Amino acid sequence: MSNTVNVVVEFAGDLDVRTWRARHSRGEVPDQVPFGLHAMATDDVDVTFRVPSRIGALRTVARKVQGRAGGFDLVGEVVGRCQAARCRADVVLCMDERAGLPAAWAKMRTPVISGIAWIDEPRRNRSAAMVRHGLKRLDAMFSPIQEHLDSLADGWGLDPARLHVVKVGIDTDHFSVAPYPNDSSTVFSVGDDRFRDFPTLVRALGALRERGAQTTAEIATTLPVTMPDAYGTIHRQRVDSTVRSHIAAAGVVAVPNHHNRVGSGLTTILQAMAVGRPVVVSSSPGMDEYVLDGVTGYLVPPGDPGAMADALQSLLDDRDRAREMGEAGARHVREHFTSAQAAVQLRELARLVART
Repeated sequence: MSNTVNVVVEFAGDLDVRTWRARHSRGEVPDQVPFGLHAMATDDVDVTFRVPSRIGALRTVARKVQGRAGGFDLVGEVVGRCQAARCRADVVLCMDERAGLPAAWAKMRTPVISGIAWIDEPRRNRSAAMVRHGLKRLDAMFSPIQEHLDSLADGWGLDPARLHVVKVGIDTDHFSVAPYPNDSSTVFSVGDDRFRDFPTLVRALGALRERGAQTTAEIATTLPVTMPDAYGTIHRQRVDSTVRSHIAAAGVVAVPNHHNRVGSGLTTILQAMAVGRPVVVSSSPGMDEYVLDGVTGYLVPPGDPGAMADALQSLLDDRDRAREMGEAGARHVREHFTSAQAAVQLRELARLVART
């Protein structure tokens, strides 16, 4: 009997490792594969990635079904089951519940591990019965925030032994340190998830303007938000391939969020710190494990434009302080939050589940 653990990684939707590798070679995206999961592979752990269908009609159907099924990739699960790698798998690893719950619903013998990115309390979930069934069938779940796992255990009646913290990690070679800009009056912010609170950032910019500051913002989002032209620019599209250059051009990176327990904005926060920029972040449970308040940036109360304006102004008015915080953030990320470190945590979790 082989001691090798065969892990099949499944991403939701059309995320294709082959396409990602080509984009990585052009410098457009971080890591050789999404989340740097190639680093999971060792002498005793083999990693294979599910390949999305190349049939255009099927991909179109998959997107439509996913949109009508609450974001769950049901067609992708069917495609994955038809691939030879799944038959050899000792563990199926899904990075979030869009792929994880369909894999759990259809699970036979192979254990399934899934990240839980957006599921929170049952009372907020319109498909609570289906979600509960899937969560119960998962062999292990992971999240970057312990408080999120605690809420899953309490709200959905899950065994805490199946819940694991896996810290977010990023590619610090791709998000390399950039010199602090000579003009440090620009704030950058990005994000598309439901917890982002750009209106609070816009109001904070307004407060700064009333104080006489000439602060401008670059906001990249597909969410519905408005901002006076004098305040800056809203990029109404995803800027994945240019996010590092936007961060490097800014004096501060702001991540305004509504209160949440799922770690909304963590990837952006770590990318900003890796590049050497201080961050101003709406505080939520567990966020202080990633942002060292007063050292790598500032945590401010959610929904408080005055507090956000104060934090932004303190950094934009003190270039040396902002640079010091950025340098501290760059060190902090490289010590604790690289994608290689996250891959090690996932590798150990896969080993644990496969051999239990």
